[in-house]
Amino acid sequence: MLAVETEILSYGEHTQRERIKRYLIPGERPIYRGVIAIHGGAWRDPNNTCSDFDEYVQKWAEMNDIEEGRKRGLGMVVYSVDYKLSCERGVFPQIVFDIMGALEVIKGDSRQFWAEEEDGGNVSSYNDNDNNNDNDNNNNNECHGDPQSKELDFTIVGHSSMLSEYPEYEFFILEEFGSIENSKRCNSITQGCVCISPLVLQKWQQLQDILIIHSSRDELLSFKQADEFRDWLKANGLYQFQCIYKDFGMHNNVYVNPEVAAVVYRYI
Repeated sequence: MLAVETEILSYGEHTQRERIKRYLIPGERPIYRGVIAIHGGAWRDPNNTCSDFDEYVQKWAEMNDIEEGRKRGLGMVVYSVDYKLSCERGVFPQIVFDIMGALEVIKGDSRQFWAEEEDGGNVSSYNDNDNNNDNDNNNNNECHGDPQSKELDFTIVGHSSMLSEYPEYEFFILEEFGSIENSKRCNSITQGCVCISPLVLQKWQQLQDILIIHSSRDELLSFKQADEFRDWLKANGLYQFQCIYKDFGMHNNVYVNPEVAAVVYRYI
């Protein structure tokens, strides 16, 4: 198996948290499938960094080396995004601006991994972002010509329903949004399906697929969040999604679970 190459890129104010870890899994052809991973846990947990996806990438490298991967002949380039903690920046939507800055760096860097004569390059966004809003969905779609864009969500999507189920989570909603009312204004799910703008709806419609994964043993979030996101998609006429509800372990186990890594690999 060819070794995975890694490099750290910086963005924004170039602080310790404003980092992107690029993983390069070589392939036989000069074109790569792309994955952008944004781990929402870094919202407030300093233990989450841009190295969170090391184990996933190792599994993907192994799978790329077996017959299935060799048939494709494609390598993979994975960008794992870290960003400032809530206590280190302003309230929402500052996080959106930070992530957009990271995506601009990725957009520029990724051009070297797509051969212009090739078509059908995959750009997938693995988004474990705890802020589901209209401003930061798939800005990575411009990374290459007309990529097959996909969204993979392990996420909090409805702040109101989450607080009704877990009232003890109010403290980090207040830390990120400043007030409960502001969190509702910034959340598409909370406002209901009628709030989505035609431009934003068009962006969602451009996605080739959406994959929703939730572990039945997740001790921090119930199935209600995944169900609410699924229902919101359907209410907006978006049916290009799949749901996988299964025992993938507890919350933090999901991000190192080799079975989940294999599901994502086959999906992209």
